[in-house]
Amino acid sequence: MILLSDTNIFLDLEYIGLLEDVMALPDIKCTEYMLFRDEIRRPPNLRSRLNSLGLRIVQATDEEFALSLQIQTQVRQLSPYDCIMYAVAKTRNYTLITSDKKLRQTSQSAGIETHGLLFLIDKCIESGVPEDHITTALHEIIRNPRILIPSQIVINKYGKYLV
Repeated sequence: MILLSDTNIFLDLEYIGLLEDVMALPDIKCTEYMLFRDEIRRPPNLRSRLNSLGLRIVQATDEEFALSLQIQTQVRQLSPYDCIMYAVAKTRNYTLITSDKKLRQTSQSAGIETHGLLFLIDKCIESGVPEDHITTALHEIIRNPRILIPSQIVINKYGKYLV
């Protein structure tokens, strides 16, 4: 599976301490070049860490740029970067990973397989990531106001890890 990840996912993974675990999963992880260049700025070493962990950088084609411009005129709430991610995922049939609600809704309505942070946690659990890593990450999701997943969803889905 090829996972095309939005910036917010990398930041969330960094905040909850699962960046290395997710990057070690057997799936191919990638992001779009302009997004990588322009949006991944903090923490300062995140770009180099992602490179060293095997993140692949893909560059949008002319066809994908044209599609992104079309989507941007149709869905004004999406940023230009969101539209590029949409276009790359749609054109290449990649699985889009994002925490952005509007991008997720738009992508899913267009038939793009789209998931968020909890999908990656599920993949970590399935792949045998140590339980203490999962527990720490889940507690951080609940504690950290930057991560916009309602605590009750995390508690209901992963209660056995939070005891």
